[in-house]
Amino acid sequence: MSGGGQFDSFSEAAVLKHVKIWPFVEKLHPLSVYEIRAQWDSEAGVWVAESEDVPGLVAEADSPNVLSQKLRVLIPELLELNGVPNDRTARFHVRYLHEDSHILAS
Repeated sequence: MSGGGQFDSFSEAAVLKHVKIWPFVEKLHPLSVYEIRAQWDSEAGVWVAESEDVPGLVAEADSPNVLSQKLRVLIPELLELNGVPNDRTARFHVRYLHEDSHILAS
């Protein structure tokens, strides 16, 4: 990403943010982290985030920063819709994956 972005070139980056978590889960795992996977969709030109840890989560954005902002809102909303009480703080970890391939002329 260029033009004032935090990442000029990378294949993988991680971001940790705070969200609310179910207290029972936090008691089992005091350092619980929701794992989010963001894959670059070159055809659409966006990052697409999904997670097995957060049922129903699918989000897209044109930059990691915008995606992270969306996730801070969506994750607590989806957890609440799934019946997970949200009176604790937890983290989410986003793994950004970007693959590139080219054909080299010989």
